[in-house]
Amino acid sequence: MIDWIEALEKVGIDVPLGTDEFSVICPFHDDKVASCAINVDKGVWICFAGCGQGSLKTFLRKHLNYNDIQLTEVLTPKPSYSIDIFDEPENTSNDGINDVLIPEFVEGIFPKWIYDRGFTSNVLKSWGCGTNKWNDLIIPIHNMKNELIGWVSRRQQAIPKYMYSYKFQKSKTLFGANKIKDNHFICVTEGALDTMWLSQHGINSVAILGATMSETQTNLLRSLKVEEIIFCFDNDVAGQRATDKAISLLAGSALTSFISLPTEYKDVQEIKNEALLTEVIANRSFF
Repeated sequence: MIDWIEALEKVGIDVPLGTDEFSVICPFHDDKVASCAINVDKGVWICFAGCGQGSLKTFLRKHLNYNDIQLTEVLTPKPSYSIDIFDEPENTSNDGINDVLIPEFVEGIFPKWIYDRGFTSNVLKSWGCGTNKWNDLIIPIHNMKNELIGWVSRRQQAIPKYMYSYKFQKSKTLFGANKIKDNHFICVTEGALDTMWLSQHGINSVAILGATMSETQTNLLRSLKVEEIIFCFDNDVAGQRATDKAISLLAGSALTSFISLPTEYKDVQEIKNEALLTEVIANRSFF
């Protein structure tokens, strides 16, 4: 039997906890509301805007533009490389990445394309990154106690671009929270690379690893010892929606603000000019 929750999360669709049916932004048309309903128990979907309906196999095939062989690979369970928190690990030395080794993963070696995007070896090393034989950038993920809990693979051209370790729960994690020290403010981004880019420019940042901030992530943000939370989400409809929701979740419990990206930039990572990046954050708006 196919685990539809696992299959959907593999392709970047964050399934809400504790529910079999939920709605998402339809990937098949320019959606401004969550008009596509998905039922993971029955394995079906329907777009109320008229894009279609059917089994989740047809949804994934259409969404990814995959053939049957490629689709089978997505739907076939992969072995887990993440830590089972309910079992005592055989290796108790807390060596970190050795507990969740990825085949062919080499730490400290990076694909050329990530340099082309402006990242330096120093910042990639500071995040414990590496690469594999497919030329992906492998990024370890730690919890707030600095314990390794998984990894994300950023692929250069493949779809989806981001692949997470088996059963990793993005909604329960703030990427980069283990690196945050007491500070005046912290920036919150959607993606891991966005947060790493800000850190390269000396800016405290964490990522929610998606476009929807969960209640758990909200509570994790509240626990950080910072005076202000600045939302730096993507410059699109989903990013605006994520900003509105995140600010509402933190209303009354933290000083919140948000940046406005120049129209030509999709996200903070596209701003290569450090002076402009600093200016964008300095000119943030308060809610």
